[in-house]
Amino acid sequence: MNKKFDISKIKQEAEPSSYMVEYYVYKNNGNYSVYITEEDVKNKKYKKNTTKCCFSQLSTLLTAFSNEHKEWPNRLLFLCDFKKHGISKYHTTYEEMCWWITTCKKYKLLPDYINYEFAKTGNFILKIDTLDLNTIYIYLTVARYLQEEPCFVKAIKYLVDDKGMNFYTAFIVGSRCCIGNTGHHIIPVGRKYPPSGNHNNINFIASYDLKYIIRLKKFLNKEKSTKDTPLKNMKIGTSISSFNLHRQLGDIAVKETIVTQSCLLSKNVTE
Repeated sequence: MNKKFDISKIKQEAEPSSYMVEYYVYKNNGNYSVYITEEDVKNKKYKKNTTKCCFSQLSTLLTAFSNEHKEWPNRLLFLCDFKKHGISKYHTTYEEMCWWITTCKKYKLLPDYINYEFAKTGNFILKIDTLDLNTIYIYLTVARYLQEEPCFVKAIKYLVDDKGMNFYTAFIVGSRCCIGNTGHHIIPVGRKYPPSGNHNNINFIASYDLKYIIRLKKFLNKEKSTKDTPLKNMKIGTSISSFNLHRQLGDIAVKETIVTQSCLLSKNVTE
């Protein structure tokens, strides 16, 4: 296998798309539905985000819903816009979206019930009542990559499918090469070069520290020091704090794991 990277496949050459998102929290007393319209939601008890700026309003929205309806919502609908990025060549294809859904489910970054209907409609529906806030954030962010950071998704697929890299290592490499805003990323790892930089190769990233992906893997497998409370077990009206995933990951003890670029394709250090 050719060990050299095709830089055009993993280098981010544009900023992320707009941070504007649209989502609803609502109460659905029926079975889980893969496809639901905005009008369907509006026929239920619901709250819609008004700030539109990322998911920063979510915790406030959840509390407001519980205060108004004296119960917690149990569903969240995120209207994901796969064409939001201003440069159309970066939009993910249906095949790439399906690959992302399947792969992220395999590695617990998405719940099992998310299927290809999401790739068809852009309607991303979560059962949120059994989840803690940071897990909700992980699932939402993984879906949002398809809208906001499509190059990140493409880079990981290239590294896994074409270069044979394991997914966790590819997640770190993709983060270092593509992610422009670590505040919208599930680990605090991003690129340290401007997208307009004239880089002929990726050798300016000499090594990669894998500790945060190891921490994320432990978090997803419930190997964490703190137990987060699912939404349904919280007292009605509780003021929910904002996401603190990066801080919580930082509290998970792991050994420092530095991997040089030369051995990225020959070592599966996080498997």
